[in-house]
Amino acid sequence: MERPDVTRETVAVVVDSAFGLTVVDTSPLASYDDVNVLVHVTDATENSYVKSVAKTGYVLKILNSVDTQKTEFIDVMHGAIERVSRAGIATSRPVRTKTGNQFEIVPIHSKTGSEYRFLVRLFEYVPGEVLEDKPYTAPLCYQVGRLGGRLDNALLDYRPPELMGHSRHWNLRLAGSIADQTYVIKDAGRRTLILEVVRKFQTNVLDRGELLRRGTIHGDLNEGNIIVRKENLNHPDTCGDSCTNETYVVHGILDFGDLVYEYHVFEVAIAITYIMIETKHGIDPVDAGGHVLAGYLGECPLPAEDLRVVKDCVTARLAQSLTYGAMAHHKDPSNTYCLRTSVRGWPLLKELWDMPESELYKRWNRTLKTYGIDAIKNLL
Repeated sequence: MERPDVTRETVAVVVDSAFGLTVVDTSPLASYDDVNVLVHVTDATENSYVKSVAKTGYVLKILNSVDTQKTEFIDVMHGAIERVSRAGIATSRPVRTKTGNQFEIVPIHSKTGSEYRFLVRLFEYVPGEVLEDKPYTAPLCYQVGRLGGRLDNALLDYRPPELMGHSRHWNLRLAGSIADQTYVIKDAGRRTLILEVVRKFQTNVLDRGELLRRGTIHGDLNEGNIIVRKENLNHPDTCGDSCTNETYVVHGILDFGDLVYEYHVFEVAIAITYIMIETKHGIDPVDAGGHVLAGYLGECPLPAEDLRVVKDCVTARLAQSLTYGAMAHHKDPSNTYCLRTSVRGWPLLKELWDMPESELYKRWNRTLKTYGIDAIKNLL
């Protein structure tokens, strides 16, 4: 896989030639496999499909060399974005090119110095901040779960033929096949842990997949894809109109590149995984996962068979993320972003693996009961 290597000049040329907009400033945005750049443009446009220029700016997304080949999937993603938007969930909407296309493929040098043809798209920027590095609270974790449930409900009957059988290397299902990549993990104990997690995931989840509910899922509910906004909470009864507390609330979702038709339990497990990794202060990571689960189940209840394998799916996602991160760094030592999961991810994986399922579900059940949900009481 090759990642594009872009400069401000490259961005300006692409946005002008493909989308008829003149760039005035750019800011790089974090991305694992692709390149995302926030751009602001002048009010002038040579694109008849842009009725008015977005004052908040646009995000130019340049796909990696592998995903550039999957052009048939672009319409599938955009169809999902339309459904999610109609459900009232804020998300970044695509902009057509000057010729009315959903994308352009342009020559750009890769990180290794070779020239490749990369697929580029432009999206309206959704004001707000991403969840990353925000102070996680129980209500915020609950809202993340609700977002996942709302997304899956919005996509419940969305099954385009092109999506059936489609997969990407971040599909949680592929965690079942990471054993042959563990050679990049230097610590023998950690390699053994990954292999044990993978075996259990294969036996309890993939081999029993016919028992689990499937549907179209976002597939990557992580802190970099969730949009939050600050809200001011006034308390005039206690300290006057001037007294406010600011809190973050979940506002929307980004990046449908990992859209897949898979088990619904994957959606909530992925969200739980990343919330656990990113929870640093004020709430225990395991308990944070319980709040995410409560939010999801409040919107999108899961059958008992699905709930029974949540832990297996969470540990598999951790194993997948840690292995992929080690592999990406092995191939490109300059890509330190891919290692950000490892500092907290390894201790978390060990803690969850050593924790009996009965103890984990008891803790989560106590949290669920505070929201009036008894979904996992029969699993204890």
